[in-house]
Amino acid sequence: MKKMMWVRIGCVMAAVLSASIAGASDLEIASSGFGKGVPSKGAPATVVHQGKVTRIVDGDTIRFVPEGAGVTPGELKIRMVNIDAPESHFPTDAGPVVGQQPWGQFATDALKALITDPENAELEDFGLDKYGRTLGRLYIKGQDINLAMVRSGMAFPYPICADADCTPDFFQRHHVDAYVAACEDAQDHGRGVHNPRKPLTEAPYLFRLRMNNKPASKFVGDLKTRRLYAPDQYNQVPICSRVFFLKEEEANAVGYYKSRVLR
Repeated sequence: MKKMMWVRIGCVMAAVLSASIAGASDLEIASSGFGKGVPSKGAPATVVHQGKVTRIVDGDTIRFVPEGAGVTPGELKIRMVNIDAPESHFPTDAGPVVGQQPWGQFATDALKALITDPENAELEDFGLDKYGRTLGRLYIKGQDINLAMVRSGMAFPYPICADADCTPDFFQRHHVDAYVAACEDAQDHGRGVHNPRKPLTEAPYLFRLRMNNKPASKFVGDLKTRRLYAPDQYNQVPICSRVFFLKEEEANAVGYYKSRVLR
């Protein structure tokens, strides 16, 4: 019975994802601003690669091979920026590999379905993270795939404002409002991890912390109120409205404070 229930849910998820892909509006695609604008002074310049997706690892990780003159040949490991999908095979510090199944597999399948033309992909490259992965926003036929994953309910927004990237125009440059709106729409319609009958009960980053027995360490801002919360107060902010900061002073610099007093 349980297996049949998950099969039914999986079929529903596929139908919802299909509708989500077909329903991606011109406004949502245009709001990505891909190929437009200039990075702010002090913010890291982004690079756009043409290339192909060679492997889908999980719901927010792919392998990508860039093409063109001046590009070093080789396969890049891409962590899709500003989103967090359910874990399918997370290697813990203690050794065992764990996952948030069946949601991890659902998210992987959703990403596969969205990448309809892997041979003709575009990647907005935001540089490397601390693990040596390239942080990237993936486009297929002009569609922001990172955003589409959130819209389908198969990933949460996960904007992290940190280091040189944490400038006053961070939110505009990363189209954060569009990701929040996509998440809230998925919530309102019960898509994916927001399915009221069988929701994902733990955000992926909290799952990773729990599996490694680590406390939360990032400050959490509320995108609606611009109030800042301590790392252990993340539950004070709706999951679609969270923005993360590594340092309190970085949050203050872009207008997020623990006090409600306007500055």
